[in-house]
Amino acid sequence: MIYVLSGGTKLFAAIGVTYPAGSAVTCTNGTKTLTAKLKSDSDTQWVFAIPEPGTWTVTATDNADPTRTK
Repeated sequence: MIYVLSGGTKLFAAIGVTYPAGSAVTCTNGTKTLTAKLKSDSDTQWVFAIPEPGTWTVTATDNADPTRTK
């Protein structure tokens, strides 16, 4: 999902992610990496506020088995 949200006077895009519980989740454009700040291992959703236009890639890695990445 891609959202366009208005935060005060600044307009920005956001990417909503649903992922397997117990994953580390990042969003990168090659130069910037955003990391989900999860409160517990049972969290399964996060919304990244995208700071600049471009192509962004979301990655979820299983914390129990780091070889499992999507």
